[in-house]
Amino acid sequence: MISEKFLSLKNLIGEKKQKKLSDSHVCLIGLGGVGSWVAEALARSGMGKLTLIDMDHIVASNINRQVQATELNIGQSKLQALSDRIHKINSDCELTLIDEFLSVDNLSDLIRKDYDVVIDAIDQVKVKCALVDYCTFNKINLVISGSAGGRLHPEKIKIKDLLDTYGDPLLAKVRKEFKKKHSDKKKSKVTAIFSDEQIVKPQHCDNVESNLNCAGYGSSVMVTAAMGFYLASEAQKIILKT
Repeated sequence: MISEKFLSLKNLIGEKKQKKLSDSHVCLIGLGGVGSWVAEALARSGMGKLTLIDMDHIVASNINRQVQATELNIGQSKLQALSDRIHKINSDCELTLIDEFLSVDNLSDLIRKDYDVVIDAIDQVKVKCALVDYCTFNKINLVISGSAGGRLHPEKIKIKDLLDTYGDPLLAKVRKEFKKKHSDKKKSKVTAIFSDEQIVKPQHCDNVESNLNCAGYGSSVMVTAAMGFYLASEAQKIILKT
């Protein structure tokens, strides 16, 4: 029986598909300006199981773009703050909390092969590349995010195969590494969410590396949240197609 909380979505997609969401398990890596909104959307869609991976803590500068960040929980683990929020939204959602940063060394231990979808919302190029390789080799559904910092316009967000992305310096590096190892592939079968908007550099610095955490670039919740919702939507599409 579908919970009354999700009747509106059931009326949109049907009871069979709603049950499929409640039976599915998604792994989300990174709970910042993009990833936190992914978790919010999945929780409000009745996702049955979520594994959340992050080791960062809330600071005041997170408040403008991260759904779990408030003036009252500065210093708290992002993982715990988001877990508390999800339980208030959907107490039936089974959460697995991994208080670690994903790395090249621990990736194979943390990323299970039976996840229905893995969602990447991190900004470390080497880890992103390793995650793409691991999921490609093990045939794990993967959706990845490009950089969100320095963007103002959510309407510039695109959805493409990783190999078809453009205008995103972060994904350009990931794409380059993928091509080195898979020169025969015309498609990566990895869905990428990115913006082709020209990056607006901060006035105080002329040399800032593009990333998701927006530490150097300015950031807008309209963009970070929109990217998160796109990631959640693509993950949901994958689940409902299988």
